[in-house]
Amino acid sequence: MDIKWLIIIVFASLLLIAILILAILAFLQQKRIKQYQKIKTNYQKEINLAKTAFNKNLNPIKIKYELPDNEICYLQQKIKGTILSQKKIKKNLFLFELKDDQQFLLTNLNGFLNFRSHKENPDYHGDIYLTNQRVLIDEVNKAITIWLADIITVLPTILNINDTFQPGLLLITKQKSVYCFWTDDVKMGLRINELSQQKRGQKGD
Repeated sequence: MDIKWLIIIVFASLLLIAILILAILAFLQQKRIKQYQKIKTNYQKEINLAKTAFNKNLNPIKIKYELPDNEICYLQQKIKGTILSQKKIKKNLFLFELKDDQQFLLTNLNGFLNFRSHKENPDYHGDIYLTNQRVLIDEVNKAITIWLADIITVLPTILNINDTFQPGLLLITKQKSVYCFWTDDVKMGLRINELSQQKRGQKGD
């Protein structure tokens, strides 16, 4: 066979393989976008419904810990999440600029947050307690306290955890810390948002 034709066949074969690979990648990306949009749309519907039916009345609950006299617990449940690294925070500085009327809208979220590996983003697993003073995350090895007066934004989010999308919730503090919860419990986020706004209002009086 003529060397010229051999080169043409090899080049055409490589071009065909490249086109095929690009087509597969485009298909997978389109599938990924549709999955993200579906979860985002459903999550926003849940948020809108929860906001409409939200009851601001709070019922105290008893927990195993003894709290100060001026502290009352309103919520306890299992939680899983992580604290965002400074690298991720620097890529999402707009989170610290959201106003109160911009909270609980997924449209204010720039895409989604990627968590490629549990090893790169250590999780905390434990109970979360919401009181009139703070959010307390009680884990086996440590306890994390987030004071309500320090929370500046409560924002629902979409998480990409090892290429699987799921709803989440961000708590952003004035110390520029971002706590990320892997949960679709909209009511918990609304409750934290309500109490933190009340606490900031009391501090400003």
